[in-house]
This record gives sequence, C-alpha cells and structure tokens, in this order.
Amino acid sequence: MKNSRATLKFSLNIRKAIASASNESEILKDINYTVDWSNFPNSLKMQCLIYQKQPENIELTEENKAKSIKIIQLSFLKQGIKFRDIRKNIEFDLTTDNP
Repeated sequence: MKNSRATLKFSLNIRKAIASASNESEILKDINYTVDWSNFPNSLKMQCLIYQKQPENIELTEENKAKSIKIIQLSFLKQGIKFRDIRKNIEFDLTTDNP
C-alpha cells in the first residue's frame, strides 16, 4: 500500500510521541507499536516495556501503569492524537535489564 501524506504525518507524530514518552519516564524502557491505518487511532496497539530496578520485586503496580499511561497520553495529545480510552491500546511487559 502506498503511503499517503497523512499516513506519513501520523507515522512521524506517533514516533515523536513515543520518543517523548520514553524520555519523560524513568521506568519506560521501550514502546513498540502496530497500527492499521484504516482504523486509526483506535487500531494503534502499543506494547510498553517497563523497567524494574529490583529483580525480586517483579510486579507491575497500578501506580506504575497509571503514571505510564498518563505520560503516554500527554505525549500523544501534544502531537494532536486523541484516543477514546488509551488504556485499551496499551499492554505492559516487565524487564530488569538496565535501560
């Protein structure tokens, strides 16, 4: 499929938002995404890799999730991308590797 100008612009804005969210958060290590442009932004699915400092305390707290979601949502809003409920678009994974 040939990318239109709008698709390229959205793709660039997604990358900017993800980079901004990763830079603003100390626990977000990486964010991977997939998107179906025919149903954007609802089809944007993000997989966030969360950094945990303590290997024995491996659990994703609701507080960490809420903070990460808020940072990601604000980053996307700055790029002009709104979601109905961004929580449906985000999955979390844990890691103890250094960021």
